[in-house]
Amino acid sequence: MAAHSVVCCTSRVCRFALVVLLLHCWSAVLLRGAVIEEDGFGNLHITTTTTTTTATGIAEEDQEEWSPSSSHSRVLVNGVDVMAQLVAAQRQLRSRGRFVKQLCRDHTVDVTTVTGLGQEGLGKWRNSVLAPNGKVYAMPIRSPHVLIVDPDTNAVDTTTITGFSTGQAKWTGAVLAPNNKIYAVPADATSVLIIDPATNAYNASAITGLPPGDSKWADAVLASNGLIFGMPNQAASVLIIDPATNASDTTTIPVAVLEGGNQWYGAVQAPNNGKIYAAPGMQTAVLIIDPATNTTDNTTIAGFPLSARGHLKWRGAVLAPNGKIYCVPQDATSVLIIDPFTDTADTTTLGGLFPTTSKWYSGVLTPDGRILGIPDHANAVLIIDPIANTTDVTSLRVPPNQFGWATGLVAGRNRDKVVCVPYGHQAVLIIDLVCLEYAV
Repeated sequence: MAAHSVVCCTSRVCRFALVVLLLHCWSAVLLRGAVIEEDGFGNLHITTTTTTTTATGIAEEDQEEWSPSSSHSRVLVNGVDVMAQLVAAQRQLRSRGRFVKQLCRDHTVDVTTVTGLGQEGLGKWRNSVLAPNGKVYAMPIRSPHVLIVDPDTNAVDTTTITGFSTGQAKWTGAVLAPNNKIYAVPADATSVLIIDPATNAYNASAITGLPPGDSKWADAVLASNGLIFGMPNQAASVLIIDPATNASDTTTIPVAVLEGGNQWYGAVQAPNNGKIYAAPGMQTAVLIIDPATNTTDNTTIAGFPLSARGHLKWRGAVLAPNGKIYCVPQDATSVLIIDPFTDTADTTTLGGLFPTTSKWYSGVLTPDGRILGIPDHANAVLIIDPIANTTDVTSLRVPPNQFGWATGLVAGRNRDKVVCVPYGHQAVLIIDLVCLEYAV
């Protein structure tokens, strides 16, 4: 006759194991009117005998008045009413959120902290670069100084790198090379400006002998092959700089010169095919450069209207997380979206922007994936949401100005602000990215 053993389950661990066993054996367990149930997705539901809309919907804004009483089910853990604590925590978070939003509404955009940067309207600085030391270096157009901004202390320096002429538009587009030096392509100058942020020394004689002329190149791109490509403004070629040897090339990639200049701006290298895409200023087509073959294509993405002299359709270009390139409108009434996967363009999805000229100068990608258009003459920052396909031209207003800002960079020890260098303004524009999430 088989022996039967009886197990006495008295320990706390044993009792807990028994409960778990019961839960696995039965899909629902009834405990004094309350039901503990596991659904098909593995979620655990505890249903009390008294269920009300108020008790089950406490996350909604209209449940502010919920309070524990005999008419509401309560969940007690070791005597603590966790439902009441959850409601209290939600109320506190909503209250703090409203306070922060109100506070940020007036402090997201700052044009008063860093001021006194010379006379308005001189076209002082243009492109800027974030150096390894965390500081922002702005290239001098007509200013005699390189502008250095410390985003953590809001200190500015216009005396360390100085002594340049003021009568010509000297340098424009700039990039940080693999050797950690900054290379700025020439507009009217005949040499490349090289800055070493580690020592704050500069060199304008290492790469010289470039052709004379006004506004030769505009923006610059560091390609994945380590070479720097300068976009032609009024020049007859793309400028190629090798920072490893300080050699330059103005003959390998020729382009047709458009009368009046202002040909291409705001270039970006697409990671999917390695090609560089430059936004058309006055030009009727996007300029596509293949760094692997040193060839250009200005027929695949074409058909844009020819702009009047001095009027640029788009100026800045930003690569979004979705792989598309968003070109910020200066005079155009829409954002230009370039899809490098299909080599197509879209000017209708983000249209309807006001038709004034010189609206925004460039763009910057924020850590949350949005794109900010830096205001030139516009009275607000342009906010582009590539996910929602929306634009916002009202939330981040700036004081009325005739001479705004050129380029912006995400900077700061915590990457919590955008520092925009003044093109003609007297102040640095600082956009608080922490407040941006609450203000918009």
